[in-house]
Amino acid sequence: MRRSKSKVLEAARVGEEDCSDDGPESANHHIDDEGIDSSATFGERVWYKLENLAETYRNAYFYLLVVSTMFVVLVVGFLWTLVDENDEHSYPSAVFLAFQVVTTFGYDDSLEKTAHIALYVTLIVWGMIMLAILIGMITESFEEFMHGMHEGKSKVPLRGHTLILGWNETTVRVVCQIAFLRRQFKKQNETWTRTIFPSLRIRAAT
Repeated sequence: MRRSKSKVLEAARVGEEDCSDDGPESANHHIDDEGIDSSATFGERVWYKLENLAETYRNAYFYLLVVSTMFVVLVVGFLWTLVDENDEHSYPSAVFLAFQVVTTFGYDDSLEKTAHIALYVTLIVWGMIMLAILIGMITESFEEFMHGMHEGKSKVPLRGHTLILGWNETTVRVVCQIAFLRRQFKKQNETWTRTIFPSLRIRAAT
């Protein structure tokens, strides 16, 4: 009895030493985590927020694409008016020109100024990126839709059905019994009076 009691006391001492040893390590680990969090750059924080937003909302990628495209169109339209010395384009017309270039990859050989050419190339490149992302999003959405149809995840807007959850060796027998009862129900209501007058039909058993 004394030996067992001494073993228990010794085990308790060892546990206390382990706990006291783990304390500074855990504190240091917590300090290291805070150091890592404080060393995150502004771009990493913004990208983290965008990732969470995209995972939270299903259509977030599409909205981000639209907002970023409109931002590029507005900014390039403003820059176009700044480099236009002859004031040939107002800001609305410059924005419309930028939107045309982004969506149609228009070709214009009348541009001579380097600034106009640079803005034009920027719009074409952004338009190509936007179209590639949009096609990828449409393709992914279509694949998810088809995959959901193959898995039977589409909604069935019907009522009066029997739903069987799970599948085992008795499911076939249950389905056969349900089909037999359904046939009996149909036979009871095949008369012409019950066909014409729904109020005379026999209700299905529940």
